[in-house]
Order: sequence, then structure tokens, then C-alpha cells
Amino acid sequence: MHGMTQSGLAKLIGISFQSVQKYERGENRVSASRRHEFATAQGVNERFFFDGAGGADPIPRSGEAPREANLSASEGKEFRR
Repeated sequence: MHGMTQSGLAKLIGISFQSVQKYERGENRVSASRRHEFATAQGVNERFFFDGAGGADPIPRSGEAPREANLSASEGKEFRR
């Protein structure tokens, strides 16, 4: 999508391209710090890697406690049932 090869990404991050392949296939868990490195190398926000999360606002709306903000989301509404 960004025209970057697995080898190119691996070089930018300092890992082997085999490791990139394992992340891509889901053989290795992608830690938050590694996800940050991938996002930085590709010039995207970390939310890019999550389906449907592009418009999600992780910051609670003003005046709401974090728990209340989470429960007002569609997933939270299902959880409260």
C-alpha cells in the first residue's frame, strides 16, 4: 500500500525481514512499541493498523470520566446490556 517491501521495513526498524514476515502472518505478537516503530517507519498514525478505528477518538469527551466515555461508545452500549 505504501510501496515498501518487507526488507525495506525491516532495515528501517533494525530487524530481519523474516521477523517482519512473522508479524505479517500473525506468528509473532506485535507489541505496542513495535507497532509504534512500524507506524513511524511508514509515516502513519498507529490507529492505521486497526480496522474501523481511524475515526475513533481515544480521548474522553470533556467532563466525562474515561469509564463513562467508553460506555457511551457502541461497544460499551452492548456491554451494558
